[in-house]
Amino acid sequence: MRGIADDETTKLVQGNEKDERGQTQSNNAGNSSDRYKNLALIAFTTPGVKFFKSAQSSFQEYLMTDRELQMSATTYGFLLSLISMPIVPLLGGALLDYKKGGGGHGHGHRHHDSSNRTTKSNCVIEIGDSDSDDDDDGNQHDIVTSLRGITTAPSGTALQTNQKASQSNAYCAFLGVTLFGIVVYGFGLDEMHSIPLGLLGAFIFGVGEGCVMVAARAFVGHEFWGGDGAFAQGVLIAVNNLSMMASKNIVPWLIETEHELSTTTGSSGTENSGEDVDIDVGADNSIRVGIIACCVVQYMALCAGLLYAARNGGLCSSSQRNPSQREQHGHHHHHHSGLRRVQEQHDEKDECEEYRFRHNVSTLAHTSKPKVDCGPKSRFSSMAVLVNLPMTFWIVAIGRAIFLVTFKVFSRYSNSFLIEEYGVDAVKAGRISSVNEFFALFSPLVGYLAYRSPGGIVAFALGGAFLGTVSIGSLAFLPAVTVMQYLPGGPLTPMVGISIAHGIIIPISIAMIPHTVPVTQLGMAFAVFEVLGQTLNLTDIVFGWLRDDTGDYEKPMQLLFTYALTGTLMLWISRKRIGSIGLRHSSDR
Repeated sequence: MRGIADDETTKLVQGNEKDERGQTQSNNAGNSSDRYKNLALIAFTTPGVKFFKSAQSSFQEYLMTDRELQMSATTYGFLLSLISMPIVPLLGGALLDYKKGGGGHGHGHRHHDSSNRTTKSNCVIEIGDSDSDDDDDGNQHDIVTSLRGITTAPSGTALQTNQKASQSNAYCAFLGVTLFGIVVYGFGLDEMHSIPLGLLGAFIFGVGEGCVMVAARAFVGHEFWGGDGAFAQGVLIAVNNLSMMASKNIVPWLIETEHELSTTTGSSGTENSGEDVDIDVGADNSIRVGIIACCVVQYMALCAGLLYAARNGGLCSSSQRNPSQREQHGHHHHHHSGLRRVQEQHDEKDECEEYRFRHNVSTLAHTSKPKVDCGPKSRFSSMAVLVNLPMTFWIVAIGRAIFLVTFKVFSRYSNSFLIEEYGVDAVKAGRISSVNEFFALFSPLVGYLAYRSPGGIVAFALGGAFLGTVSIGSLAFLPAVTVMQYLPGGPLTPMVGISIAHGIIIPISIAMIPHTVPVTQLGMAFAVFEVLGQTLNLTDIVFGWLRDDTGDYEKPMQLLFTYALTGTLMLWISRKRIGSIGLRHSSDR
């Protein structure tokens, strides 16, 4: 009898999933364009902060040679650390999960607004208590399978309307905070020549920047939950890196052009044609034009954020939305034909009870599935999930953080490194160093191919890690004369290698995060993801101190080589665990 029951329940689950897929495809057809429009708007909200952060490498030489500021490399490193505040993303991620009630987006369906079900909409998918690698891998497979079977909702159903509106409003507020921080930064360093005021501006910017990046990645994850997530995250990365490339080319050119004009005007007809104009950072307009450019780009990002909020019920429209329309819209996506056939008496239940039912039915046919715990206490459990994040998540997050800080620290000091070690001027240094972010423009393609390659993620990740380590090592251990003489293009060759490694490792690791954690921990996972990288950004201080202490970049570059080698060894040791995610994802498609 039990065998017959198992067969019947299996057919029931399969029929339900088939009906659900049909409903989802129908809904996706009408909402696909909406989520791509949202993706475009989200992608244009983050380039402003990236443009300003990348401009720091162009500002460095001017700030350190300013006769009034006299900023040391150690102080510059501390300023960079303030720009990337480690704790803020963690609080932002907790806020995102809290506003969703611990599971508002968990299964991709809207809640109803009825008050009698508010305590039932908090779903927490728990992972097994076993610490063994096999059990952890098995739980990871269950999580991915559950996500693929359940979280296939179209765009716009991942969050409640009022929650999405409030979060988009907060998102605009943090974009405004970053703009204000840039203004204070520029006013303090350029107008007042005050390092403390400049550090205050960097701190204000860092507070907003951390929440902006966490929210943007979480929003993209919600919009593309269940499909094309790697491609969508790749688009976000590509636009960000395009902004960084533009910053490294435009900002030094603007500063040099403005400085040359002011020097020519103030020299009473003295002509300097045919000669490079020395960097005279004591001039009043030393980095002013660069700060203005950063403000303009960030203002455009704020405008994109306002448009995104307006499209998703934010700003003033959030309070004017008809509640009956929200109820009707959520009701349309909530019910599925399979569930109505089996649970007609419960067709008004919220998504948590829906998942509980499907979980119980599928358990009859499959011996182990993730447990579901519904209760009001899960609403306040965002911070508690830190200790429950799976081991695979920590491996991916720490590995990504190591490589990210390696690439980013080098990128921030690359202009000064090229000027001092290879004798190039500021404009040429900006052009060469902009290559660091070039290959990241192909992140959407990398994200699309990584899960479909025969070797899975591990082949891409290890290849990029090895290339990045070798490229960093060539700059760290080979003399500048050797690099110029034996490498085609001189330092350009290892810079291209670093760019390729950056374009491979970072998008793959970001796209893997939704497959390494339960869905109710997504906001906190992205927050921890950011915090790890920004905590290691304290390397900026160590890097700057080594530069001041030794007078050159030999020891600092060897430090980055150690980082890259550690990340590569970490990926190699855990290659089976990380690779299994990509292979499973490919096989399940």
